[in-house]
Amino acid sequence: EPVNQQLLMIPILMTLPSEYDWDMDRESYKISNEHLNSILHELGCTLQSYARLSNGSVVNGVYMISTNENRDFVLKVSHPWWNFCGKTFNEVMCLNFVRENTSIPVPKVAKYFAFPRDEAFVKNDHIRKKKRMETLKKKFDAGSYEWILMEKVVGEQLSISWGSLSWEERKVWIDLVISTLSQLKKWKYSQIGSFNEVSCKLVGIDHDSGLGPYSSWVDKVQTSVQRLINRDLSLFLRGSFYEFQPVLLKLIQELDNYAHPVDIVFSHKDIAPKNILINPDLKTITAILDWEWSGADTVDHDVEEMDNGCEESFTDSQDVSTEEQQEFVYQKWEEYGVSFRPGFEMRKNIFNQIASLCQCISKLEHGLPLSTAEIERQSLMHDLRTVLALYVG
Repeated sequence: EPVNQQLLMIPILMTLPSEYDWDMDRESYKISNEHLNSILHELGCTLQSYARLSNGSVVNGVYMISTNENRDFVLKVSHPWWNFCGKTFNEVMCLNFVRENTSIPVPKVAKYFAFPRDEAFVKNDHIRKKKRMETLKKKFDAGSYEWILMEKVVGEQLSISWGSLSWEERKVWIDLVISTLSQLKKWKYSQIGSFNEVSCKLVGIDHDSGLGPYSSWVDKVQTSVQRLINRDLSLFLRGSFYEFQPVLLKLIQELDNYAHPVDIVFSHKDIAPKNILINPDLKTITAILDWEWSGADTVDHDVEEMDNGCEESFTDSQDVSTEEQQEFVYQKWEEYGVSFRPGFEMRKNIFNQIASLCQCISKLEHGLPLSTAEIERQSLMHDLRTVLALYVG
């Protein structure tokens, strides 16, 4: 999340007598001076002012906090959908682990609150939705929402200048980002998943889906596909989704025969210019942000994350071809000792197609016009069959 006082954006400033409606998921709840002072009290601080960043995310609310003791903090409040899932504690644990074991710059955790992970809760969307609605009716306080209070890091989001940088200028930052994060890859694991609540050296279930831990990337794909197949068949029958099932079953049954083994390593899992704070004059990174989704994943996960083609991707320059940018990213990872090439394109294509399928089904679930979903379905079916024909015969 973006966290510094020099950001070139307009924060929504709060006056001390007021409370602020935080519109989240089309619901709202309030954050107040009283609640912030209750958090700051144990640190020997009192609130002077606070501001919510105007480009807050869907997942979290992020607030700049100034105190009368001249200590500045950032408060990151998690959306209640992820209460009891372990996401907040995972980020705290990762921040502390990275600070203690690497030279990667990260914010220092001053204080936090997180509910114990409840695996049954994570796996049941109905319970999660009900609990989320109950929480959203409450005002923010130190015990109803999960949150992390971090010491403020001075810097500028890389995303602020990213769009105006030439490809040659971007190469300097890409090199620096990869050289910094490559330190994570020395920690290897036997399973894919989120870190458990004991250590960043132990792996548990994925704290978003409730699935896993997975023995391999193939197990991850197969489990995700099986979950799709096991859903209410009416979803597949709508828009002729039924024809996906034999294709997906084929993927599950045959993927083992075409899989390349791949290392499982410590992965950030949300590498983007917006999550990197820099000193643009000194050409240094002052902090890597947003570790909530970090965990053990395939060695190429962070490689692919830098090449995901979304807004503010590391490979979206208009100066040179996408292929040239991708190859530069790949070569830099290899230069810093990260080997991922065998089977990379296969894993990337398979994961992208499964992710597209999940999104398509989700749109049907949320009531988009069937004609819209059908158009996407036809395109997706063609793409998925093409990928499967290449890799599973």
